[in-house]
Amino acid sequence: MIDERSMMYYGVERSALGTMFLAEISHPDGRLLSLATFKSDRQAAIAYDQAAIQIYGPLNFPPPHPPANN
Repeated sequence: MIDERSMMYYGVERSALGTMFLAEISHPDGRLLSLATFKSDRQAAIAYDQAAIQIYGPLNFPPPHPPANN
């Protein structure tokens, strides 16, 4: 069964084992950057947003962002 909550954030997907969440972002030059794995989808979304602010601007949570601790 797919956890639908993880699908509500940009740049977040479940890890291959399904126990962690992976944050990834597409760089403008075409590279896919793997940011980190996290225990929750929200933590992964925050990490994505922190990278997205530098590249594109905020998407999931308005600034200031809480820390995305593993």
